[in-house]
Amino acid sequence: MNIVSFQTTSGDALLFVIFAAVILGGIGHTYGAMLGALIIGLVTEVSTVFISSAYKQDIAFLVLVIMLLVRPQGLIPAKGKA
Repeated sequence: MNIVSFQTTSGDALLFVIFAAVILGGIGHTYGAMLGALIIGLVTEVSTVFISSAYKQDIAFLVLVIMLLVRPQGLIPAKGKA
């Protein structure tokens, strides 16, 4: 991080990406959230090879939307539910 000082709003830029990772992995699953964070991180960083790095947040949103359309319960569903 190349921020000179921390402020109360320093984490706002990362909040949406963290939210996307949790939704992707499945609500209430720690390992699912870690898997979702790994996937979101890889996709956003690899996407900079093809498009501008200014669109990293947009790629995370796109992955979130696609995941909600394809598998709304997340990668790791709750026990007893398919």
